[in-house]
Amino acid sequence: MTDKPRKPPVRVDRPTPSPRARFQDPWVPFPTGMEALKRMAKLIARPDEGRPMNLALIGDSGFGKSHLLDHFADCYPDVVDEMPPRIQVLLISVVSNSDRNMLLRELLTGMGASFSLRDPYDEMLRSFCIKADTAGVGLVILDEFHNGISGGRRERTLGMIKAVRDLSNRLRRPIVAGGNEKVKELLRYDPQLMERFAVEELPLWKDREAVKRFLATFERTLAMPEPSHLGTDDVTSLVMKLAGDRMGSIAELVREAHRVAVAQGASKIEEDHIRAAHPLVKRGWAA
Repeated sequence: MTDKPRKPPVRVDRPTPSPRARFQDPWVPFPTGMEALKRMAKLIARPDEGRPMNLALIGDSGFGKSHLLDHFADCYPDVVDEMPPRIQVLLISVVSNSDRNMLLRELLTGMGASFSLRDPYDEMLRSFCIKADTAGVGLVILDEFHNGISGGRRERTLGMIKAVRDLSNRLRRPIVAGGNEKVKELLRYDPQLMERFAVEELPLWKDREAVKRFLATFERTLAMPEPSHLGTDDVTSLVMKLAGDRMGSIAELVREAHRVAVAQGASKIEEDHIRAAHPLVKRGWAA
């Protein structure tokens, strides 16, 4: 593909802010989540560097890492009153069995840039880096990065790591890789690259008092006609019994209980609504 020099990409498919992240915003400020947001904010504020520092955000399904990344991206929307429009955060999700070419296609698509499926890796890398520089991309987020591990396909896995190293070297901007424990396994393929990634792990929520405080705070965002008293011992015990010890699962259960209560015309969220919500969201936690 032949590019016109410095032709700016045009993003048309990312609403700002995203409805998903805006809806989930109320539960973001749990301690580790806030720390992760602060670390990403420091990264995006750094000047261009030859070997930029990066971040790996680790947590299994239900921990809430994707919601955090969505929320962070919405805190840094595209600056549309500049010419060309400046992309502060470029967020993509790495699809299953990705290779380095698929990764670059997702990045190019995410920033609204054109490409051909026949374009070789080196050409797509060059094109992306030129256009990312033109668009002033401040931070690249690769969610679900563990999908870069291909079972039994060592060459493909190594290719993904090479692509991240090439992006880090040529963009000179930080990269955030979100995913499960396999992200660390991926980075170990390249010890030099791993040294550039700080690791932030989302913890299990074992502290009942912390969950109580969270539920009490979360309740104030739900705008029910009457107090639901979610931050009581009984409700906290029920929520932790049903949702387990992952913040994302706890938040999703409360959100679904709120929807159940509203659908039933209730004036507050009661324990029966929480029990009714559990089977509606349990399948998603297991996915």
